[in-house]
Amino acid sequence: MRLLRFRDEFFKNTGLMFIGISLFNLFNLLYHFFMVRNLVPVDYGHLNTLMALFMLITVPANTVQTTITKYVSSFQAQSQYAQVRGFLRHFLFMMAIVAFSFFLLIALGRSFISSFLQISSYGLIILTGIILFFAMVTPVPWGGLQGLQKFGPLAFNLFINGGLKLVLGILFVLWGWGVLGAMAAIAFAYCLTTFISLLLLWFILKEEGMRVHKRENPRAGDSS
Repeated sequence: MRLLRFRDEFFKNTGLMFIGISLFNLFNLLYHFFMVRNLVPVDYGHLNTLMALFMLITVPANTVQTTITKYVSSFQAQSQYAQVRGFLRHFLFMMAIVAFSFFLLIALGRSFISSFLQISSYGLIILTGIILFFAMVTPVPWGGLQGLQKFGPLAFNLFINGGLKLVLGILFVLWGWGVLGAMAAIAFAYCLTTFISLLLLWFILKEEGMRVHKRENPRAGDSS
């Protein structure tokens, strides 16, 4: 019976993550298909250049999610949710400082970056810094959700991130914002999903903590 339950949970969680990651990748593909057709070649070249800079910095930072998942899952296995909260707060604070440092470097060095990348708009450089900030913070709550085996909320975040990027990107470009609109859509998507994932993680940890407290203190809350 336990094996059957484990198998059902395994296929359910695998299915959720498969759908979430597949939709995320599909939305990204459609985003680039739309941009290559609707941006002028120079603007699309700027978009690809900034995305290459984005990937260069965030891919190493995303290894943080693997580390967080490992430790959170260890704490979760022992129902140590207070340790999970402390661990995630520590990593969130640390990644926020690192991300803000990168943002400051980009903001202060926008003239050099603009000249080096041959991008005249300082707004695009600042937007890239904003995107980097949230993209470097996001692995913390995502790693927490993964470590807690909350694959549904994690898949939902992937869906929202990719879907919002696609929908807002199309709208902003059609409104005439060009590559600035394409980048703004990514910034909005990361900003919103970061706050959504943090909020979901807070509710999940609060609920799990209360459940463990009631299990360990069955008479707590009795009116008698």
